[in-house]
Amino acid sequence: MAYFALIPFIFDLHHSSHRSYKVVFFKAILFAFPFMLIQHYFLISLIDFSTKSIIVSSWIAYSALLSLYWGIFALLYKKIGSQLWTIPLLWTLLEYCKALGTYGNSIGQLATTQSFINPIAQLSWIGGPFLITFFIIGINTLLTKALLSYQSKQFNTSLNIHSYKLCILLAMSFYVCVYCFGSIKTELNLTDQAKIKIAIIQANHRQKEKLNSAQTKTIQHDYITLSQQAASVFKPAILFLPETITTQLNLENKVFIRQLQLTLKNNSSHILMGTPRYDSQKSQYFNSIVSINKNGIDNTIYDKVHLFPFGEYWPYKNATKWIGFGHFIPENDFSAAQEATLTSIVINHSELLFGHAICLESMYPWHLKKAVKKGANIFFVAANHAWF
Repeated sequence: MAYFALIPFIFDLHHSSHRSYKVVFFKAILFAFPFMLIQHYFLISLIDFSTKSIIVSSWIAYSALLSLYWGIFALLYKKIGSQLWTIPLLWTLLEYCKALGTYGNSIGQLATTQSFINPIAQLSWIGGPFLITFFIIGINTLLTKALLSYQSKQFNTSLNIHSYKLCILLAMSFYVCVYCFGSIKTELNLTDQAKIKIAIIQANHRQKEKLNSAQTKTIQHDYITLSQQAASVFKPAILFLPETITTQLNLENKVFIRQLQLTLKNNSSHILMGTPRYDSQKSQYFNSIVSINKNGIDNTIYDKVHLFPFGEYWPYKNATKWIGFGHFIPENDFSAAQEATLTSIVINHSELLFGHAICLESMYPWHLKKAVKKGANIFFVAANHAWF
């Protein structure tokens, strides 16, 4: 669907030369706004933290704000001209810009449609997810050109294309070439020495249960039980627990940490776990990943760098409080770490350097690339899927 879905939008843009900039701008926003609303529907979960009116209003306003990028894309396309080759370039550029800034995020990027098409996903090896976006929008553009060529049956001097058949042939050829390249690249043969047995623990508690402090002990007990079962049956080298296993400051619960350590006593070496954390020296809260071994909590702690607006912090909170919305907004925001840290774990005399991403951080390619430059050779992405 990703390779066809944008054809009506591009087709309409191509016939926008006689329309005013205002009409082109608002038609593009009208196209994007429902899509952004659907993509960010998970923000409704924040009603548990605030009120229905303020969260729904924020969800609508935030989706409308992100829809502006599609409006800007349409304006730039109209300004530059009706050459179809400009569409992949402009779309990819605007998708990149949308991920930047205080309110930015990369949710809804075209590349995520290919997450489970492994050969196509290998394009990210060359140019990150934005190259996948460029590829998808390029296919849509060629197929739109085929439709326009079939409709007009005129010679196109700009691309030297004589028929719609050649456009379709080009689109198919590009796809086959990329798919074959990706298939060859993914054929890796790992030796037994390179294989590490791991366990992924996910207890699947609903967000409302996590927010209920009376349920904290039950949730912690579930994670201890599941970890013990995994350690006993599978004997993994590392156990992975998700982001925010409870909303409490789990590291300050010495009994809970001690019980996790006992899980590691005979079978496993480490637990990597997501948890809220309070730094008393900085007087700040962080969304963190910690490493626990038989001796306790490692000194190296990863604190989230790219926070999600409204979900983990409220942008420009002081200004919002000034106009009287203070009692609607949660008092304690997470703080963003200035720099990402790596976690070192030695397994079978080999050092694993973990680069981390918490939830949507995994959608920022530059975040992961910085970790690789620091020496990371494996990634751990922790997410709190209770939201969904």
